[in-house]
Amino acid sequence: MELLFVYGTLREKTVEREATGHTFDGIPDILEGYAKKYIPLRSDIYPIIHRSDNSFVHGMVLSVTEKDLAKIDRYEDKIYERVLVVLKSGKKVWVYR
Repeated sequence: MELLFVYGTLREKTVEREATGHTFDGIPDILEGYAKKYIPLRSDIYPIIHRSDNSFVHGMVLSVTEKDLAKIDRYEDKIYERVLVVLKSGKKVWVYR
């Protein structure tokens, strides 16, 4: 299993189901050193994160399979990149930025 930190639309059960075919139970956590902002994409507004000292982003940690990650990669397209980060809890997780 892999850990994925989600902070935006992937926290919504309908989006989880659309992207992977099922939903996940998550655990709250915090990503330090990043801030969240909203940008227009594909005729809608979506959150993105960017490096920012003294900032943090609240989100959820999901346990996902490599197959789930591949599906979410396709869902996120090339708009976001998936990178490894360390959360406040010390967990090493994937996040899309």
